[in-house]
Amino acid sequence: MQKSELRMVEADFVGDHFNCLFDNALYQLFLLKNMTHLFNLSRCKMPLLIDGYNLLRTIQKDGDASSNETPMCRLISCYLCRKKDVGKIIFDGIGPPDKTSLRDIANLEVIFSGKYEADDIIEQLVLENTAPKRLVVVSSDRRVKTAAKKRKAVAIRSDDFWYELVKFLEKKRLSHPEPPGKRDGISKDETDKWLEEFGLG
Repeated sequence: MQKSELRMVEADFVGDHFNCLFDNALYQLFLLKNMTHLFNLSRCKMPLLIDGYNLLRTIQKDGDASSNETPMCRLISCYLCRKKDVGKIIFDGIGPPDKTSLRDIANLEVIFSGKYEADDIIEQLVLENTAPKRLVVVSSDRRVKTAAKKRKAVAIRSDDFWYELVKFLEKKRLSHPEPPGKRDGISKDETDKWLEEFGLG
């Protein structure tokens, strides 16, 4: 990434646009580098970086061809809230025209890479992270896994991560419910809803 590009991003997006969801992933990188971001991946227990469409294609291949970004992200959010972790999920392109359902997802930041490849953004996030050994990078893409391993981050295949997520949420659903005061962000009913969305209810 060129420094001139980063300066352009800073100039274009300061001011009233701060709290908006942007397709331009360079702005997301600017925030990560220059501000105390809502999800500071270096300060969390085991933060996740997820290759969005790589994971979605895995899910579709394994049975649910109709699944899309929203239910997948919501289910990942349920998982992260239960685990008390946070993550970023990076998708190629500009995403769906209406991104309302992808805003303000608990514990998960959704990024669309715009004119850049999601792999480029993930590599940059891994490279700039100050505690890469605590990162978990989810992708079956060889390039992404290589980038993670170079920085000694934990690299997990998309199918392995999805299996772990489903197994964990189903186990939590069958266990005794926690008192309302101990829940973190996502209710049992919402978890059940998104599990059912994937035919897992």
